[in-house]
Amino acid sequence: MTNSTERPSKKRCSSCCEVKPLDQFYRRKERHQAVCKICQNLYRQKYPRPSVSVEKRRETRLRKFGMSLDAFFELQEALGRRCQICGTRPEGHLSADHCHSTNRFRGLLCSACNLGLGHFKDDIKSLRNAILYLLKSKEE
Repeated sequence: MTNSTERPSKKRCSSCCEVKPLDQFYRRKERHQAVCKICQNLYRQKYPRPSVSVEKRRETRLRKFGMSLDAFFELQEALGRRCQICGTRPEGHLSADHCHSTNRFRGLLCSACNLGLGHFKDDIKSLRNAILYLLKSKEE
């Protein structure tokens, strides 16, 4: 008699119907997928996902903040393509910064400044403490 808590070491692929070891199946959360890796890869080759252009992704993201792609580019040019915090001109594009609680657009930032605000979770007290920390270490 087998133990009911013992997990099976093999599984049948629902596509090719072969019984294969579990390492031949991709995992999603706690379960193995129904189709083996080989069959999934063959399917992906036959039916590739359509690639979405960078501009289309940016346009979709900006729409969430109530901004059009044209307005984004106009503002970027009006700012001289400079970050509104540090003033640098990044090689790529500027990022659309927004308030995570209201989803309201705030401005255009370089990736470093946008990520910095995100790491501080837009918390003014934490940012103020960081400034005091830097000032204190500069005096030493």
